[in-house]
Amino acid sequence: NIKYMRTLEGETKEYSLDSLPTEIIELIVQSTDDPEQLSRLRGVNKLWFALASNDELWKRFCLRRYKPCRVDLYGNWRSFYKHEIHGRSPNNRIIVHAMDGNYFLVDPEDTNNKIDVTTEASPEDVYCGQATWSPHGDYIAMAQYNAHHFKSEILLYNVKKKQIEMKFPATQHPFYFYWSPDSTRLSFLSNWPPHSIALHYIDIKEQRPSLHFIGTGRPFYYSWDPSGKPKLITHHAAKHLEILEAVSGVRRFVKHVDKLAAFSAPSWISPSELVYVTRYVVHQSKDLQRRWKIKLICAKIQTPLTKEQLATYSIAQLSLLLGPSVDIKEKDKNEIEDMVLKLSQDSTSVDESVLCDVEDDGVDLDFVCSPNGRYVAFSNGQLWLVDIRLHQTQDYKPVFLHGSVLAFFWSPNSRYLLYMVASIPGSNQSRWCIYDTVISESYEVATFIPSTEFRQHYLPFFCQYAQSLTFFSPDSRHFVYAHAPQRKCIYMWNAVRKCSE
Repeated sequence: NIKYMRTLEGETKEYSLDSLPTEIIELIVQSTDDPEQLSRLRGVNKLWFALASNDELWKRFCLRRYKPCRVDLYGNWRSFYKHEIHGRSPNNRIIVHAMDGNYFLVDPEDTNNKIDVTTEASPEDVYCGQATWSPHGDYIAMAQYNAHHFKSEILLYNVKKKQIEMKFPATQHPFYFYWSPDSTRLSFLSNWPPHSIALHYIDIKEQRPSLHFIGTGRPFYYSWDPSGKPKLITHHAAKHLEILEAVSGVRRFVKHVDKLAAFSAPSWISPSELVYVTRYVVHQSKDLQRRWKIKLICAKIQTPLTKEQLATYSIAQLSLLLGPSVDIKEKDKNEIEDMVLKLSQDSTSVDESVLCDVEDDGVDLDFVCSPNGRYVAFSNGQLWLVDIRLHQTQDYKPVFLHGSVLAFFWSPNSRYLLYMVASIPGSNQSRWCIYDTVISESYEVATFIPSTEFRQHYLPFFCQYAQSLTFFSPDSRHFVYAHAPQRKCIYMWNAVRKCSE
């Protein structure tokens, strides 16, 4: 650590890192953008150890990678990063659906080293699909269908053990998987007779994991609570938003609207805030012709009161919560608390703010929230971005205005927005572009032709898939996609090369 410095007077003086002012050292530590480098700084001396152990710095790295949850299990963000992200996540592995129908894992830095995940698939009898990583990277969920025996199964592949660890029979074939943020529960959708869709989940931490039925509806879109609690916000039966407790099955009605937008998957951005799209009538003419508009809404959800909270209320305060129409005469305080508790659990307070309000011209308003809950990207053909933290409703900036945006996906660190644009109207050729939220610039990355499966099964529902999968590498610097004509899996190195990092 000993260095020599020549002063303006020409003298040579000895100095060390210890001689730097604490304010300068703090600036050095806070500007460190690499967790491995920050770990090395903790080994310089006691002062550097203390400054580089600042939990807010490690929280930043965690938020960049995932929506962290259950940090309380480790006591601080640095331990969470060490065990849940750095220690458990696979190093840049890609799950690939091969031409023979099987899946294999590959490291993009060593493409000759492939690990078979499934081996039983065949074009005639056995189909494997919907491979979905768990957020921590320790499991991959897949659906397998045996046409010869008319049997469907859910497969859970353990990445570290390199084997199928669990199999679950399914009465109806699953067509969509979505892990909870803490990687402990796997939810899935399947068809349900006669013409509905069912939502189930599996708790892999149970002693004997099994399928748990949650509910049915058509359409059925949902979002896991980012805090890790077994709670979902669901949009089903076209007109209802409900908060659903996955374990207890308790439902709390959130909102009934005139007409929810088609294929609009609601999205949590925090444990008490969610975003959704709704249509509403602004004018009805004498001949009953209606004029519709579309709103993108950010809503704050007031959670139900608890018994402990109500114990601190006076009878007068409890009476105000019940309203003047409720008679509380000849009832003791415990009875009144129980009445308020039931009322609180049966209803939900929603405080809405409108992020955008546009004319309904027959084009759906699609949106995807960034993993850190700060941004909402939305499109009605053109692509726009709103920063929720600014609390300025209907103040959004354009990202892409000169064509048709087909889909868009956030990077894990919430900095980059990958979006897909139609290159030539009427053709299947498309372009991948990236928008950098820091420098507010877009640039084209690649031209490609998506596969038929991607166009037919993923693109129409990309708002839901954007919550359960990603094309980006864990460090957000690269992304992967398939180019149909050449039947290639293409890994884009340094796709964010123009960004100033």
